[in-house]
Parts: sequence; C-alpha cells; structure tokens
Amino acid sequence: MSELQRYGLEWKSDTDFIATPMSDGYWTPWHIAQERLTTTQAENEALREGMRKVNATAERHEREMYIAKDEAEEKGRVLVGMCRDLKARVAELEADNAHQRERRNAARDCIQKMKAESLRKQAEAVEKFGQEIGVFDSEYDDQEYVEIPRREVKAYAQRLRQQADEAERAGGEHA
Repeated sequence: MSELQRYGLEWKSDTDFIATPMSDGYWTPWHIAQERLTTTQAENEALREGMRKVNATAERHEREMYIAKDEAEEKGRVLVGMCRDLKARVAELEADNAHQRERRNAARDCIQKMKAESLRKQAEAVEKFGQEIGVFDSEYDDQEYVEIPRREVKAYAQRLRQQADEAERAGGEHA
C-alpha cells in the first residue's frame, strides 16, 4: 500500500484557501483518508470473499481427492486379490498340464512299445507259419518262390484270430 499523500493549504486570499498536495504538508484530510479506507476495506472484503470461495473449493477438491483415493485403494485391493487368485489358478493349470504331458508321453511310449511288440509278434507268426509248412526247409533255399496251399494259410490265419480272441478275453493282447 502506498503512503498517503500529504496536503498543505494554499491560500488564494486572506480567507480563501485550497488543499494542495505538498511533500512537507500535513497528513491527508479526513474525507480523503476515509474514502481510501472504505475502498481498501471493500477490496479487502472482496479478497476475503474470494479466499473463502477458493478455500471452499479447495476443501471440496480435497474431500473428493480423499474419496477418489479410497476408491482407488479399494479397487487396487480387489485387483491384487484377483491377481493372486489368477496366479494360483495358473499354477494349478501348469501343474495339471505337466501331469497331462507326463500321461501323454507315457501313453505314446506304451503305443510305441505295443507297435514294436505287435510287429515282432507278426514276424514271429510269419516265421512260425513258414516253419509249419516247410517254406524255410533247406530244399527251398535256391528257389525264389514257393507254392503255399491256400487252405494252410487260411487255417493259420484262423488260429491267429483265435489266439487274439482268447488274449482279449483274458484282459489284453499281451499273453
């Protein structure tokens, strides 16, 4: 706030004078000071009212901020819980997948062994059949083709089917 102006009296005649600003004059006349005080008080009140509005807005924003913070924290807790549950479920699924992978690999190995065993049994059956009908006898070593009676082949195939049926009834083909 600037310093109030000093005034002095300037005489126009012995009885007539006027208040004039002077650096070494008296203090400001009362009516000017009162006007300045009233203006300043009005400005001060306007500023106070503005500050009350600013403070009220700030308080409202602060309350809203705390509410939003609480809501965000609650959502965070929910999300953390969901993540924990999902992580546990993923671990369960991974363990289940590992178990299924082990079972699948075991089944694949079993199938391979069964296939090899089946091929071996087929080879043994052909060799056995060849021995039964005498195809592997030394008298046929120099012959590329040997005539096999049809009835013997049918009879041998029938015996193999019967053996397979019996093994199946016994609980598996591994007899």
